[in-house]
Formats: sequence, structure tokens, C-alpha cells
Amino acid sequence: DALLQPPSTSEGTARWWHWGAKSFVSLGVVALTAAAALSASSTSSAPSSADSSNTLRLLATTLSCPSVDCGQFARSRHRGHCKGPETSKHCQKKCCKRINCDHIVGFSCGSNIGPSFMARMVPHGLEGLHRHRKHCKGEDDCKDRCCQGTCAETTCSAPYLFKRPFPPKLCTLSTCQSQCCYDESYCGNGLNAWSSACKAGKSKLEWCEGELMVSRSSVTQSEWNHLVYEKVDAGALPPGCEEDSIVDCRVNLHYSLVSVFTFHRSDEGVSVNTVAVVPGATEALSGGDDQQVFKWRIVQGNVGILRNYSSHTAAIKQVYPFADATFFCAATAKEAMVWLVQAGHDHKDSIEMEFTPEDPRKGAGPVGVTGCIGLNTYETAVVGLTNSYAALWEWKVSHFLSIPVDPKLEFRWEIEKDFGYYKHWPAWDTGHGIKKALLSWWEHRYHLWRGYAERRLTDTETEPSQGVVPPEAAPAPPNPPPNRDLKHKWLDEVHIRAKVKKSSLWYLHKKLRRSSKAAPWDNTFTNLNWGDVPNFFYKPDGWGAVTALVEIPSDTLFVLGYEDGSIRTWRTYNGFIVSVIPKAHAGGVNALLAAPAGGSFYSGGHDGFIKIWRAINGHPVGIIYSAFAGPVASLAMIPGGNAIYSGHYSGLVYLWAVSGTALCKLDTEGGKVNSLAVNPGTIGQLLIAQENGYVTVWSQR
Repeated sequence: DALLQPPSTSEGTARWWHWGAKSFVSLGVVALTAAAALSASSTSSAPSSADSSNTLRLLATTLSCPSVDCGQFARSRHRGHCKGPETSKHCQKKCCKRINCDHIVGFSCGSNIGPSFMARMVPHGLEGLHRHRKHCKGEDDCKDRCCQGTCAETTCSAPYLFKRPFPPKLCTLSTCQSQCCYDESYCGNGLNAWSSACKAGKSKLEWCEGELMVSRSSVTQSEWNHLVYEKVDAGALPPGCEEDSIVDCRVNLHYSLVSVFTFHRSDEGVSVNTVAVVPGATEALSGGDDQQVFKWRIVQGNVGILRNYSSHTAAIKQVYPFADATFFCAATAKEAMVWLVQAGHDHKDSIEMEFTPEDPRKGAGPVGVTGCIGLNTYETAVVGLTNSYAALWEWKVSHFLSIPVDPKLEFRWEIEKDFGYYKHWPAWDTGHGIKKALLSWWEHRYHLWRGYAERRLTDTETEPSQGVVPPEAAPAPPNPPPNRDLKHKWLDEVHIRAKVKKSSLWYLHKKLRRSSKAAPWDNTFTNLNWGDVPNFFYKPDGWGAVTALVEIPSDTLFVLGYEDGSIRTWRTYNGFIVSVIPKAHAGGVNALLAAPAGGSFYSGGHDGFIKIWRAINGHPVGIIYSAFAGPVASLAMIPGGNAIYSGHYSGLVYLWAVSGTALCKLDTEGGKVNSLAVNPGTIGQLLIAQENGYVTVWSQR
């Protein structure tokens, strides 16, 4: 076969002679041309002064790096050259490098920025972290890396409203406002009294007294609640001002504090954003604004610290141990990383893979990560993004599938995956002619090229409120399906489009194989032949960022909650839509929790409600009213599924029976309850990640 076999010896000799003859002729022409040029130069006059000046000017544009003036906030390299002048971007980038903060001449934080700023102090043991490296380049970068201000002397200005309840002690110049103060996004976008009070910079009680124009101390609890319910029913007051009579968990269930982990409290990072129990039930993982993930023993707290994972460059949003207890995923606003659990900052090769999102669409802005969970399948994770998409990430081989699936964009990736070439398409397909032909034929075969723009289902008010997306949402193809005889039709089409011998194509077809028998989804050819292919592109339209993720392992499904209050269920093996709940909450969806059986899940939102849904069709199952505790921030379930915990923005944690009855409450007094984790190995043990920088461990005696 000429495509796959190397050329024969005689053919190679003939080719050598053919090109050799051409080479000798070319050399002769070049020699004659050079001789003519030399003769002409010897008989011509001396070059003019203008030509000489141009030549000198061109030579002068090449500068040596030691001669480039890098200014006060950088230093010159000792070797190298650049294209001048020395103020050009090329010279400044190539010849100027970072300078140590202590070596900047004539610079001090107090005199150059303000009296409230001081030289940055690097905590012992953290000198190697990205945010603590005292090397900078450029004035703005040096002010950030070399100096620190104090939140106590920072004045909040729009769009930042008021001081945070638990601000860090110190801050960086460019981010002091966001570190020390909060904006409206901190308060949530739901209809809840706590959110309204937060935006007004008041406590909930103070705000409710102003809205009702009644002092709480002047009426009884029943009278107060009666006034609240009247206003809520009239639409003049959001729910949440009412009071409850639920008993403290320390009284009726004898909860007590077992241990506290405080290592996330640093000078510029306070909040602990996530906590999870490592399979084995003796160790925990936690991450916070200090950009670090710690592993520690649950019952020992600070004393039981084991390792830290410190290659992240932004605050940790979520940690999620995989079911195999070998790896875990950690998500920040910039990236998602898969780590080896038994490794840390002092172990080599501890980072297995990193996912940094990009939006290839024209004009699309930067994309951030919102969360990461592992699926109960072969080395696969789901990464939530800020642009309403998610990534079904097969991290071991660096492949991902966007959710929602756009078949027009994903086909090339899937063809490569089906053919078993994980890294690159075979080099012998010069110009990717066969790949393009295959792509074109498969698009034609399933009508992806005809009327594609019309085959869309957008998220509008006419969208069904619950249930499986109806099949009539995608119009029938205009033509009957083409012949699906793979052996003959495939060869004919690719033979015509790529102009390749049928014998070569048949040899290639015999060599094709499934990419991975253990992969979570089957190969595209199998899916297509089953008819399991999207007939429309479910385009995100105003959904907002992905704010919550959870897997439904019993049904090979996963659920995503969005900033606009909608919830959607997707299939784990191909990323196709299953059900839609367009208005699940009045405000963003903050937390999702899968029931241990039955294919149902819980959702908690900014409106303070906890709702129960069927994953396969989106039908509502139940509702738990918890608006008086503030927006729901986190959810966790006790083993067996008889009760759930809810953590709230107000700092309260509630224990609920699945029927909706509140069993008890716990006031953490530590600000927003960012994350909850139940230890399945110890009855009644709960881990709480708090805004004040503590992870507290409570246990039932």
C-alpha cells in the first residue's frame, strides 16, 4: 500500500537521482549569479552616505542586554541581545528580569504607597509559594508583592459596600477592597431577609425591625411571627424575618466540640471554603483563601496535620476525594488539579493533571472554574465553569467534553478518541485529509450540516418546567437517513473526498479500535449507531455560572446547579441532557446533595429553601422551609439517608429529618458555613468549614 508502506529501493534511487540532478543545476545557477554580483560590485562606485547611515541604524537596533536600562523595578540580564530601542517591549521583556524586593533602590512601602503599608512578611515555611515570592517586575507588581496594607485602615468604596465580618489582618494593594470589604455578590441574589439586611449593612434583626417598624423586644415571639407572615403574604417583605423555636443540638443530642483546625488562618487569607472526609474516615482535606489544601487527622485537629498541597495560585473553592481513595480534585478560580492523596508539597510527581479552561469562541472572555467533582467511573471528573458550561474531564489522558455537548464542535475530538489515538492523529495522514473526510462524512450522515442553526433549544419561559426534554424539540431531518453500511459507504465517501485508495482505507478501518474499554462513555460510532446523538445544541442562554455539582451514581447521571436558579441533569457517559428545572430557586443554587438511593437529590439556594427532586425527570418530591436561617450555603447527609444537615450564610447549621422536620440547630458563631462533611466512620460526627478560618469537628456523645 503506497500510503502505509515505505518506498521501494529502486523507487528511492530514482527519486534521489531526480532531485540530485536538480540540485546540481541549481548550484550552477547560484554560482553564476554570485560571480556576476561580485563582478558588478567590484566595478561599481563606493556606497553612498545614505546607505551607510541606514546600515548603521539597522545595526544599532540590536542591543546587548547588559546595556538596557530596566528601570528601578527590574534588573538587566547579564547576557543576551534584543531588538531596540531599549524602551521597546521586546527589550524590556527579553533583557529585564524580576528583582528582589529588598534590592529595589529608593523604594519603601510607607513612602511610595502610604503610611498604612509595610514591607511584606513571609510566614516561615511558605517562602516558596507563588503568592509569597518577594520578586517582582514593574512598579504595580512590586507594590503588590513587596508591600502589605491593613484591613483596619482600608476604607470600603463602591462597588464594595461594607467591611467583611471576618476580614484578614493584612491585604495586597490591588485587592484590599475585595479582601477587606464585600459587594452584593457576597450577600446572594435570592429573596431572603438575610440577603436584604446584608446589602444594607445591617444585622437581620435590625433590618427586620426597620421594615416592620416594631421593636422585637416589645412583642412576643408569636406576635412577631404573625406580623412577619402578614407582610410576607402581602408581598411587602421577603421571607426570613420569622423566628424559630428549634432546640440547640448541644442540648437535646449532646453535641460537643471534638477538635479545631486553624492552619488556614493566614495574614491575607481567613475563610475555609471546603472540607471533605478522605475514604477511610480518619483523615480530612480542607482548602481556603490561603491557597492551600491541608490533609489532617480528624480527631486531632491542628496536632494531626499530615501534609499540605501548595501549587495553587488562587483561593481553593472545592476539594473532592475520588472513590478510589488515591486521588482528589481541588478547584480554584483559575484551574482544577488532580492530586495524589498520599503526596504533598515535598513529594515529586504529586500533581497528576491540571485543567485550565479556555473558551475558543470568538470574542469570549476569560473562563474561571467554580468546582470539581469525581465520577464513579474510570478516572473522570466534572469541572464547573463560569460561562455556563462544564467539562466532562477524562483527566488521565487530558481529554474533555464540553457540557452541553455541541456536536458540531465535539466531532473532531470524538473521532480522534474513537480511533484510539489519544495524543495525536497518525503522522502519515499528511494534511489531515482522511480526518477531514471522516468528519465531513459523519456530519453529512447525521445531518449536522443541514439546518444546524435551527436545531436549538434555548432556555426560555416556554421551556418545560420539569421532565425529560421532549423529542419534538428537535425537528426531523429533511431527508431520510442515508445508508449506514459501514463497510461500503464509509469506504466510498472517504475515497471520493480524500482521494485515497480503497485498499488503504480498508487497511486503516481494520486497524481502528476502541479508545478505552474502561472509559465511562462508549465510542462515538457505537453511540451514533444506537441513535444516541443530539439532534439539537442545547445552547446556554443566561444560565450564569455553574454554582453546584453532584453525581447520581445509581443512574449514571450528574446534576448541575446554576447562578440563575436553574438545575439540569446530564448523562455521565456522553454529556446529553436528561431533565431541566428552569426555576428551581429564586436566586442561585448554592448546594446539591444526592440521596443514597432512589435517584433523587436535594438542592439549597439563595432563597433559603431546600428542595427535593427526581433526577431522571426533574419532578419535585418535597420541600424544606429554612428561610429564617438565611440562604443555604452547604448540605450534607448522614449515612443511611434518614436526615440531612444544612449550613447557612447566617452561621447556623440545622439537622433535618427527610420529612422536613427540624431536629435541632447549632450556632457556629463563625460566619458563613461554607462546607459540611459527615464522617461515615463515626456516628454523629460533623465537620464544618467556616468563614472565620476554622474547621470545627462536632460529635454526638
